[in-house]
Amino acid sequence: MDPTKFTLRRSAFSPGNAIFIIDCLSKQDLQTGLSGLRKLHDFLLARDPERYDYNKNFALRFETSSATEFEGCFEKITGACELGVRPIIFIDAHGHSEKGLGLPSGEFVGWHKLLESLDSVIQQTAGELTVIVAACHSMKAMKYLGPQKRLPFAFYYGFASEVKAGVVAQETDVIYENLLNNGEQTVLDTTNLQLESFSEYDHVEDVLAVALLIAKAPDALARMLPEMSRAKLRTSVDKANVAKGIPLSGSRVKVNQKLNSGQHAIRAIEQLMHDTPRRERVIQDIEAYIQGSPAPFL
Repeated sequence: MDPTKFTLRRSAFSPGNAIFIIDCLSKQDLQTGLSGLRKLHDFLLARDPERYDYNKNFALRFETSSATEFEGCFEKITGACELGVRPIIFIDAHGHSEKGLGLPSGEFVGWHKLLESLDSVIQQTAGELTVIVAACHSMKAMKYLGPQKRLPFAFYYGFASEVKAGVVAQETDVIYENLLNNGEQTVLDTTNLQLESFSEYDHVEDVLAVALLIAKAPDALARMLPEMSRAKLRTSVDKANVAKGIPLSGSRVKVNQKLNSGQHAIRAIEQLMHDTPRRERVIQDIEAYIQGSPAPFL
């Protein structure tokens, strides 16, 4: 088994029991939000006609024309989450690379404000939230993420640049189809899509790679990042122990044991990922890698 190869079980969506569409488009725009709601209702009717009148209450569209309405929409969603709703959120809007989401009123919701709104939701959903921002430049929001903090979502889909309305509608349909037919366990192939994604897996990728290479392939890591060699790490630990008055006897063995255990990787995951079954699967895969057995697959 190649110690530099590590496999994570991945999903493409968080589990949810409702789909909320936040429609920030004007009447003159292609009505992707409204058509999306109709498709959802058609799907629910076809899947379970007898429960359709009940189920359709969990596929809702919010018309949002101003910044005040946008904020009020998230207050309603957060309130629903307090009652146990776990939504998948679609946002249909125009996007500006710097200003954020454009609204019919002429106002903008900044990318940082969007992330704050999403964070208010995920705090009520036990770390489960998928958001699809069907707007030009919507991946620009990712530059406002804190690298040492948990994400305000579990999965985020958006566009890196300007994109035609027809493409947005078409690729949003791909999300609907995968989400409704396969649920959270699907692995979405975006190879041929302009739609991009960022998830908790991407958020932890770099720090996890370093932590695991320290544990299982320290020589390979030292060649790539000399400042991360075990010798330098032990020197740093020794200096810290001396400053604290801790004896250095046996410190090398203790440091190696700690690095070999993979606990550093697990602590990083616990810090950066929400406490969900998804995080537990990542930890299981880390433990399987440290023990030398292949990670299980979905």
